[in-house]
Amino acid sequence: MTQSAARLNRVMVGGEGGGSSSKMDVVYVTERIISLAFPPTIDDATYTLHLREVAHMLSSKHGDNFKVFNLSGHGEVSHFLPRVLELGWPDQLAPALERLCSICKALDSWITQHPQHVAVLHARGGYEKLGVVVKAYMHYSNICASTDQALDRYAMKRFFDDKIGQLYHPSQKRYVDYFTGLLSGVIRINSSPLYLHTLILDGIPHFEPRGGCHLFIKIYQGMTPIYTSGIYNLTESMRQVTLVFEMGVQLRGDILLKAYHRKLMPASREVIFRMQFHTCTVSDKILSFPRGELDDACHDMRFPLNGSVDLHFTHSPEERPRSVSSVSCDKSPCAIASWDSYENINFTMETLDEQESFTDLFAPSRILQESLEGIRSPTG
Repeated sequence: MTQSAARLNRVMVGGEGGGSSSKMDVVYVTERIISLAFPPTIDDATYTLHLREVAHMLSSKHGDNFKVFNLSGHGEVSHFLPRVLELGWPDQLAPALERLCSICKALDSWITQHPQHVAVLHARGGYEKLGVVVKAYMHYSNICASTDQALDRYAMKRFFDDKIGQLYHPSQKRYVDYFTGLLSGVIRINSSPLYLHTLILDGIPHFEPRGGCHLFIKIYQGMTPIYTSGIYNLTESMRQVTLVFEMGVQLRGDILLKAYHRKLMPASREVIFRMQFHTCTVSDKILSFPRGELDDACHDMRFPLNGSVDLHFTHSPEERPRSVSSVSCDKSPCAIASWDSYENINFTMETLDEQESFTDLFAPSRILQESLEGIRSPTG
């Protein structure tokens, strides 16, 4: 064992200088897949030091046969490690469905290209992104790969159970389930456009001292904001509220819907719940999200235990619902509501076999179908 490798082992166990904030974790998930995880609290100097150590260890053990799959948005990885593929997405979110397809395809392509190739999955900020990719690739290999990879699938499951246990954010689990269902053919791609007309909130979140909240909705499509509502003042006495989007919000592809509470003193905002979904997987006109399937709300006792959110869609803007909003809406301009959480976040994905595009109404389903077909090709 080299001096660098010996030091690396000590860092993996507890970190030099003590404290979990300086830990990194390097694990051979399988003989061909390495997990490289850094905690969110690690400082830049310690992170850089560990990257240098990992670079030396990987080069000593694997030569030029390793490639780094960077799942974070930190560009400094490529300053210390060669052959870095940028595949990151914002923290706490699920990756775009097309991106998840592309990651699994690129991972499998590199591993099967040569028997000595090794893939390094890098994530700064914990295990959640590693969990998403390992879980998705585990399902991919179960559906598409050969039977001689059964031991690898067992090793991936053991890594997932030991290090992650379960995905913390429901949308991440939902997207892995989307990927698995589309890959196996259980879910059929729906190419019809969707128009969101109604949101029904069952149970009132308590974000104010006297109960209730000042709620507003933001909708992102492919991480681009496309809709911001006015402010709805919800009181503790309410049990269920209906919010009607009069003109309907046209949706396509990857959708992120966030409900915020606007704080008055000091002026700020706080997430009440989030959910991500892909329109190509929606076949019904109603999507229901109980509390356990709402990001943030599922772990927040201010959201009612039996609360839920229903989204009502149509396939044309003319099919307007008969219901009306049950609560008034303050549509006055509000800087707090209009602020874009992801304006300064830039996650570029290197060109693989397909690129994400939302310029055509049916592009998401077309690109997704091409991505899936490309993944299915190993088994014909």
